[in-house]
Amino acid sequence: MDQLVSAPLSKGIGTETKFSGSNLRILPIAIDKLSNNEKATLVPVHASAGYLNGYGDIEFIESLPIFDLPYTEVSKGKTYRIFQIKGESMLPILPGSYIIGSYIMDWNNIKNDQLYIVISKTEGIVFKRVLNNLKDQMLTLKSDNPEFETYSIQADDVLEVWKAEGMTTFELNGQINPSQQQILNELRTIKTELNSLKGRFNT
Repeated sequence: MDQLVSAPLSKGIGTETKFSGSNLRILPIAIDKLSNNEKATLVPVHASAGYLNGYGDIEFIESLPIFDLPYTEVSKGKTYRIFQIKGESMLPILPGSYIIGSYIMDWNNIKNDQLYIVISKTEGIVFKRVLNNLKDQMLTLKSDNPEFETYSIQADDVLEVWKAEGMTTFELNGQINPSQQQILNELRTIKTELNSLKGRFNT
């Protein structure tokens, strides 16, 4: 409203405010009824599809598993949600790992090449490295696994963004399996050779 009243209409509404603060929706959170403290919410893989429909519904959010995060690194001034990831696009982080995310109210604060959980209408819930291209009305999503291509999504398609703060996994060996490691090593070798060839052509 401030911008509509004070800014010249010929300039339109800038991207610096379009994706920030009160321009975004109010986030429903789960509250412990006894302590009245905010709880972290868990979104397991099997609830991913339901989350796209119920992310703005407080009853749906409260139906998900909720708990306190017992980590000293967790700030009480942030809202946290844990998303279980699937697929191999972020290897060596394994499918089935739980990514602890803090809510990003102002998307202009997204830092290039840092890890985020992005919820969008077309892609669903994805865990990626993000390039902030909001000046062009989009976010670019990158995978750590070089087998997966980088792609961009329109900012208007994005529903929520959560900054990855930590991870929990139940793979006790903490490593990817030999076949996955072999694929990664081969892909890194191919990528190195391509970069070398590219350098020769550019000289």
